[in-house]
Amino acid sequence: MISRGLTTAITNPLEKHIRKIILASDLLMGRDQNGLNWINAFRAEQEKKQEATAVL
Repeated sequence: MISRGLTTAITNPLEKHIRKIILASDLLMGRDQNGLNWINAFRAEQEKKQEATAVL
């Protein structure tokens, strides 16, 4: 439980859903100042979606 001080867990941070949980937790716990990591990750995901649809 990240909110209770869990700093390490055996997970794969490259898994998409795990990465989103980590980013959201950092944002909610105040470790992502101004939400920049969350915003940048969201933008990158949106760009990938646009590229995927543009190829089709």
